[in-house]
Amino acid sequence: MIRAINILAKSGATTWLRLLVAVLIVGAHVAPVSAQPAVPEYKLKAVFLFRFTDYVMWPPKAFEQSDRPFVIGIIGTDPFGQFLDDTIRGETVKGHAVQVKRFKSLDEITSCNMLFVGTSAAGRVSEILQKVKGRPILTVSDISDFATNGGMIRFTKSGSRVGFRINVNAAKEAGLSISAKLLQMAQIVSTTK
Repeated sequence: MIRAINILAKSGATTWLRLLVAVLIVGAHVAPVSAQPAVPEYKLKAVFLFRFTDYVMWPPKAFEQSDRPFVIGIIGTDPFGQFLDDTIRGETVKGHAVQVKRFKSLDEITSCNMLFVGTSAAGRVSEILQKVKGRPILTVSDISDFATNGGMIRFTKSGSRVGFRINVNAAKEAGLSISAKLLQMAQIVSTTK
């Protein structure tokens, strides 16, 4: 399934078709078959994380250095393991090679375009969001209330379906613009604090 999405992406399929196929695959309720194991949740989330780059517009200042990679950072527990590295291998975003960095501390977050906040960092969400505030960094997590606490995208799960909530205002404050195509697939939320 993941392979199908990546093949569509590399074949030049339109962005709406790629997103539709990804959502249909992720949202499908297929009875498990012993010969066909279910795709692990974080393998699907790794693909979504990377595909968000097709639907988010970063400001030009985020790409001023032409040789700088597009960095997907992870702080806290890394739930993806090798899945994210495999998903981004050989890929580019806006003409920049993609790289995954795993941060141990907030001080290490100096060069980052997207930041996934792992569940072990749940108690530090406000501190993390404050550290990246005003910077063009797309923040993503599956921590409960992440988006309503000022994060930009929160993964949700209902049964076997992976969805997401988006805080458009948090993205705008960081200078990011999220495509209407992605917003149509999400639940829109606001910061409650």
